[in-house]
Amino acid sequence: REAKSLNAPLVVTATSAGAKNRPPFVTSDGIELGLAALKPAHNGDGLVLRVYEPHGNRGTASLTFQDAPSSASRVNILEEPVDGGEIALDNETVSFEIGPFEVVTLLLNT
Repeated sequence: REAKSLNAPLVVTATSAGAKNRPPFVTSDGIELGLAALKPAHNGDGLVLRVYEPHGNRGTASLTFQDAPSSASRVNILEEPVDGGEIALDNETVSFEIGPFEVVTLLLNT
């Protein structure tokens, strides 16, 4: 973690006062996650959210989105579907199992 902070320092951006009133795009519950990426999908359809488990624990992660995606699925690092990758949505929440130090990449369609 310290090496990452040294090599990728935090960039601060000033925003207008109105920005603080916006709800978060996504919140997490369950096991602690680190955010590795949030970007448009390579093919242009949806968003890719990449998270990782940073402490060597195993458990269930739940992500609740401000605007519910229409579908969510696990994909590999190349954003290709994986077998059994479809993830059920519970309103705005996506839940999935994650292992120690595992990286999970989700494709979210809106």
